[in-house]
Amino acid sequence: MTQAPSGTGRQGGRTDIPQAAAVLTTDRGPDRGAPGRRERPVERELHPYGPAEPADGLVHEGGTPAAPHPHPHPHPHPHPHPATNPRPDRSPRPGTGRHGTAEQSEQSEQSEQENGYAMERTRRYTIESLDTGLRLIQLFLAHDRLTVSEAAALLSVGRSTAHRVLSTLEGRGFAVRDSSGRGYAAGPELVRLGLPAGFGAAARRRLGAVLDEAARRTGETVQSAALVGDQIIVMDGRESPHPVRATLELGRTRPAHATAGGKLLLSSLTEEQVRALFPGEELPGYTSATLTTRSALLAELALVRSRGYAVSRGESVPGLHTVAVPLAGSSRRDRLALVASGPADRGEDGVLLRRAEELRRSVVLLDVT
Repeated sequence: MTQAPSGTGRQGGRTDIPQAAAVLTTDRGPDRGAPGRRERPVERELHPYGPAEPADGLVHEGGTPAAPHPHPHPHPHPHPHPATNPRPDRSPRPGTGRHGTAEQSEQSEQSEQENGYAMERTRRYTIESLDTGLRLIQLFLAHDRLTVSEAAALLSVGRSTAHRVLSTLEGRGFAVRDSSGRGYAAGPELVRLGLPAGFGAAARRRLGAVLDEAARRTGETVQSAALVGDQIIVMDGRESPHPVRATLELGRTRPAHATAGGKLLLSSLTEEQVRALFPGEELPGYTSATLTTRSALLAELALVRSRGYAVSRGESVPGLHTVAVPLAGSSRRDRLALVASGPADRGEDGVLLRRAEELRRSVVLLDVT
């Protein structure tokens, strides 16, 4: 068997299966330290971003002055040449030309003032556009899908403004269009930015009773997991009492396409969102059982949607079989999966099906707590 990394081992006749390390160990292995729960900072596993690219298309103050007209003014009355005229051509000087009345002069000055106010509004609009975009991003935290009309109504802006902002977010990967072409959903960049709900003490207390019940019913290591980009992250859990078991590692991330919890949470997304998370057809493989194409993943997600649970048979860890069902949440940000993990000799297909039912029964406790 493959040697496990440090932090797992035998204690009191129990042998850990480190889920994150993708290794099975036996009692015959060397001592690797005391097993147990290990807290890891989430920041270690989340993918950092590099420096932001310089923004293009910003509105800058000032501008390039208009080039002088190459020919003299066509009006028959004498006017200074535009190149030497200190006033714009659209504002005749008082007392000159057919429109050179005092009234027209006042109107011209008023027009210049209005143009100045328009420029000031343009400078303010640049900031307002950013504010509108940020408010729209906040809407995606509570809405899985938004149409242009819905976004305009919620933001109290015009449909054209909402459409421009949504198109800008789409261009930067913060929004994606659904199959109808009329609705938008959170894009991969936005998904990566948002940490999932469930880390707080209140959420852990609320879900704790479910985890206790699930561990009792299945006899295996159980955990709650959330989707962050193309990864899942372990939020909380309980370890199995079996001598050979899966180890719980809080804050650990694993590839979503190779885990039962990840596939369950991916199945709640639209196909366009999944394609945006996995832009290439080829997917990384971790074992011989891993789904290594996006087409195979999409077909698997369709099966998960139809049956209501997901399984992984050694796809991320050789010899580790897992099953997952929905735990909580109605939107991308707060959706969680309830996962049970155990060695392959305790995870045949029929056992996984029964285990999924036991997990569902445990989730019912949320309705009474």
